[in-house]
Amino acid sequence: KGSVALHGLWSNTYAFETGRMAIDAEVRQLNLSFRFGIADRFQAGVHVNYQWRGGGAMDGFIQNFHKGFGLPNSDRGRRPRHRYFVSGLQADGSTFELEHKGWGFGDIVVEGRCLITPGGGLVPALTGTLRLRLPTARSKFDASDGVDWTLGVDGSKRLGNLPLILYSSLAYTYHAEARVDQLELERHRVFFSIGAEWEILPILSFTVHAWIESQREARLWRERPGIPRTDLLVGNWISYIAAGFKLEPSQELTLEAGVLENLLDPEVTADFGLFFSVTLKL
Repeated sequence: KGSVALHGLWSNTYAFETGRMAIDAEVRQLNLSFRFGIADRFQAGVHVNYQWRGGGAMDGFIQNFHKGFGLPNSDRGRRPRHRYFVSGLQADGSTFELEHKGWGFGDIVVEGRCLITPGGGLVPALTGTLRLRLPTARSKFDASDGVDWTLGVDGSKRLGNLPLILYSSLAYTYHAEARVDQLELERHRVFFSIGAEWEILPILSFTVHAWIESQREARLWRERPGIPRTDLLVGNWISYIAAGFKLEPSQELTLEAGVLENLLDPEVTADFGLFFSVTLKL
């Protein structure tokens, strides 16, 4: 048995700090995934990513969304709308500006998954995953030229007979390269997430997930004489919360849609995003 899925993400990043960096951009991604069983507890998969990077069209919508929910807008209205601009200051005082706009394929990801335990009683269901990111992205995107790998464990557990399921994930990633253009990057990163699913109806659920990742930049955010403090409370770790609805009109088909918002450090994460997924079990 296996599955085929289409995932979409439309995200907007907006962050300005005087004298050190400016990020104003949008990314739209489509990810086509195939998974198929190769043994009783083993699956293999491949994920093909296609994306667009540019100035986008979400600025006005995000301003109204943040205003409606009482969230900060960080002076969005004072900046040019729908532009692409990524520039910053390195720890040694040098500056950089990235021109990674346009359409193109991202890196292909291949994976192997193993069911560690199906769960039962007080034991959650656990799945282990080894994922390899292959250097196939469009050269203009300046992705890694090496093979990155991730080792992770995913868990899920229903709370008794309640219509509530809890989720959690823990992963470690090794990056083959520690530099993109002038940016110095971390080779070793960790990821942790928690989530919950509330089954409102037999075919309809509300889902929410929160996650945090260690920083990708190795030196960009370090303090140096003459530059204002750059490390925030969580040391520029990447954090998000995502919420949405899941519809399962049949045992074979699952539809999901929702929004994501950054949590702790708006300067190193996308400011806002919309996502969807369509999964068909084979």
